[in-house]
Amino acid sequence: MSLWQNKISAITGIGLTAAALAVPIGLLIYEQIDGSAAFGYNRAVINATWAVLVAIVAIRLLIALISARRAYEEQRRLRDEMSFLALHDPLTGLANRVLFGQELEAALVADPDHTLGLFLDLDDFKGINDSLGHATGDEVLQVVATRLLSAIRPGDLVARLSGDEFAVLFRGVTREGVDPIAERVLGAFASHISVAGRPLAVSASLGLARGGEGIDGPELLRRADIAMYVAKGRGGNSIESFDPTRHGSVLERLALRSELTRALEEREFLVHYQPVYQLENNCLAGVEALVRWAHPTRGLLPMAQFRALIEENALMLPLGRLVIAAACEQARTWLDAGKSELLPVRINLSARELASATLLSDISAACEANHLETKALLFEIAEGALADMPLARKVTEALSAAGFSLSLDDFGTGWASLTCLSTLPFSEVKVDPAFMADLDEPKRRLLLCDLTKLVKSLGVIPAIEVLEQDGAAAYMCELGFVRGQGFALTAPMGPDELEAHLGLLSRESAPMAASGYV
Repeated sequence: MSLWQNKISAITGIGLTAAALAVPIGLLIYEQIDGSAAFGYNRAVINATWAVLVAIVAIRLLIALISARRAYEEQRRLRDEMSFLALHDPLTGLANRVLFGQELEAALVADPDHTLGLFLDLDDFKGINDSLGHATGDEVLQVVATRLLSAIRPGDLVARLSGDEFAVLFRGVTREGVDPIAERVLGAFASHISVAGRPLAVSASLGLARGGEGIDGPELLRRADIAMYVAKGRGGNSIESFDPTRHGSVLERLALRSELTRALEEREFLVHYQPVYQLENNCLAGVEALVRWAHPTRGLLPMAQFRALIEENALMLPLGRLVIAAACEQARTWLDAGKSELLPVRINLSARELASATLLSDISAACEANHLETKALLFEIAEGALADMPLARKVTEALSAAGFSLSLDDFGTGWASLTCLSTLPFSEVKVDPAFMADLDEPKRRLLLCDLTKLVKSLGVIPAIEVLEQDGAAAYMCELGFVRGQGFALTAPMGPDELEAHLGLLSRESAPMAASGYV
């Protein structure tokens, strides 16, 4: 019975009892006034009725008291439950971030030099969720919570901060006691976790940070997080203690990570374009769209400096949509200006984008919004993004059927190179820049010659990127490459700057135009 139902029952009982009492009381009063037994009631009947009603009153009052007691207990239970949920994680029953922060601050005030914070993140927990489902992932988190509780000392505190992130507060820890504590926590993951009869190998990355003068709770947790990030960078399943003299690069990466979402919302990401040339005659074969981050204090950052952070923070899809929209708008602008030699615009697709159910609709919508034919775009897909071959075949065949050209990027770095080339509908192959090393060696030159012949024999155009040295383009042309790009030819630029640069080149040197959206 709910709290309000108990209250209504108590009030109703009291009201009915009062109404019932009114009858014999009224008869007694009437009898006293009239002097006769009204309505056939005599004294004995009235007394019996009175006794019954007194019993009813007692029962009703007892019921009302019991209902009121239940209402109070229910109210107290709900209040206690709400208080618990405000400070604890509902899935594991561990302390949450709020309670952990309160206890950490109190420990730092009481004994900062002997307070130790541990930040723990499960390794590849996303793989468990993706492959086995979130229900299994939740069971794993519950087992991890139980194991952590068994690994700590009385008086220590374990908390689940979010997702697969946990934290542990250790009080009264000497410097000599740090390593045994950390090893004990890491040892909680030594044996497999059994979920639904399935043994799972689960490991974790641990970061440690010690309190001290001037270090508050958020700062201590931040330092432990940084140390954990270093441990994860070493491959996971390890422990790292915070050291400000060694973690400068990590601090910079974490600072960038915290700014990524804001940067996307404020449209700080720009698209620059790098021309791709026909090496034989220096004619344009389109441009490649490349993302740049116009950071307010760090300047223009290339994608290589924040790609991993974008992927870690699940921002690749929104960033990819931004690039597709911007590239389509720019292609329309160039077509309207009569500069079709700059097409097709090449757009890179990541593994996460290939797995997106909305990829084709996102591309189609961007093309329709800008009235673009499919030949105005070419999609580049890195070989490493094609590990899931059934998915790769499905997406590439759908893109090809829609009329888009495809280029296999970073060719030669993965296990499936020849498989991708022979079974998927690529019209171009861009050989990985690693093949540019040691070109003075006869074996390397022979390898590249044979590679370009093999690619051409399959009806695919061989291309090379990262041409950084003068004369490299001519040399690659001799080896059989048809297309190329790189800083030695033209660096990535904004649209206006690129147009001005290409206009200057066309007046000073070789022809720049190519027809038909090559």
